[in-house]
Amino acid sequence: MIQALLLLLAAGPARAVSIERLPNLEFKTGHLIAISEMRADPSTIIFEAATASRYGHMGVVAETPEDLMVYHSMPPGVQKSPLADFLGKSLVADKPDPQFTLLRHAEPLSTGEQSGLIEVMEDMLARKVPFNYTVTMNPKSVNCSEFVRRAFDAIGRTGLGDLGPIGRSNFGAFDGALMRLFRIRLPPPESPGVSPASIVNSPQLEAVHAGLPVERFLSDAEIFKAWKDGGGLDKLSEMTRIPREKLEELGKNASTKPYRAYPPGWRRPKTFAPAPPSS
Repeated sequence: MIQALLLLLAAGPARAVSIERLPNLEFKTGHLIAISEMRADPSTIIFEAATASRYGHMGVVAETPEDLMVYHSMPPGVQKSPLADFLGKSLVADKPDPQFTLLRHAEPLSTGEQSGLIEVMEDMLARKVPFNYTVTMNPKSVNCSEFVRRAFDAIGRTGLGDLGPIGRSNFGAFDGALMRLFRIRLPPPESPGVSPASIVNSPQLEAVHAGLPVERFLSDAEIFKAWKDGGGLDKLSEMTRIPREKLEELGKNASTKPYRAYPPGWRRPKTFAPAPPSS
């Protein structure tokens, strides 16, 4: 099951990023950060492949008395992390800067909405809302994308992400090799879910910084190359004890075309050209 894999690969400490390295970016309450955690939690290759994207995790920025923080949900549940630590999870091999996408609402949040958002997220943190280890939504737990959607719903900024049946996702990526490798069983395809990729491409949002591809779907081959070049396959092998040579076989099953067309209801490309694959 996915739960067992996530428990096995619970993210360990990540090296913090110096915020001074990002002088052209201003982080504000209500901004969203979406990342790949290939070297912090390599189990997310399943979700990147299933959503034809480079997004396996996300959270919400907040300006707090403590510092710039990111509220997010990962095992065991809702938590908040210093921005520098959160960005540290997105570092890849041989590159000094984090790889992430930063987004904001096209219609800026009011001061009251920002305060309300922090109150909602603090409440979920205080209640210790647990992590949702499945890919189907339920009212008692949240994964990272569900947390983001629910937090903004609570302040009236509703409808982030594409909520729909999980059967639309590409769980057959790599010709089903990932599912066979990890022996994953999925809920019924009609079960509802929402992905980080669909939130990243929500029409209500605009990209402030597109460090990972936006406004398009990726092929299995692009995802595999990014993971191979970025050290994700090495970390996946280390944490699962699956031989590196066996993981290399995923590339032989990688499609060179996205599994479906970019949905017409998602944000139209207008802010950034697609980021090139990692080299």
